[in-house]
Amino acid sequence: MPAVCSSQVLNIGRPLMPQEIRLVEITVVPDGRGLPSGSGQVSAGAAVYDKSCLSCHGGQGTGKPQDQLLEGVGSLASGKLIKAAVSYWPAVAMLFVYTRRPMPIISPQSMTNDEVYAVTAHILSIEGVVPTDQHSMQNLSHASKCRTGTAL
Repeated sequence: MPAVCSSQVLNIGRPLMPQEIRLVEITVVPDGRGLPSGSGQVSAGAAVYDKSCLSCHGGQGTGKPQDQLLEGVGSLASGKLIKAAVSYWPAVAMLFVYTRRPMPIISPQSMTNDEVYAVTAHILSIEGVVPTDQHSMQNLSHASKCRTGTAL
């Protein structure tokens, strides 16, 4: 039986090109080391959200038909965790990485780094984690600190 299984070839797909691998091959740690270059503003993120996220996550991240992105602030400390962007991801850098790789669901990895930074800032601004319109991911280290421990 093993000889039969090992001789079968699916003949689907193709080997990835080096430039395709580079698009997804990033290693980012929670403190932000490894993040790609780029930046994004909250106002630009609102436009990206409307174009790439709204159809799944609803207006202002309220959810439907997919998961809500909001109302997670304070839920970790309350004992009733709400799986939302600011409560589920342990650091802002991880929210960036999650958004960059599989989103938007209908066209993964179609957003530029600047668009992902912008939409990340926009999502955090809706929850009040990012208060102004002048943030790049490098300037969001304070947001990561606000999101750890009981601050959530």
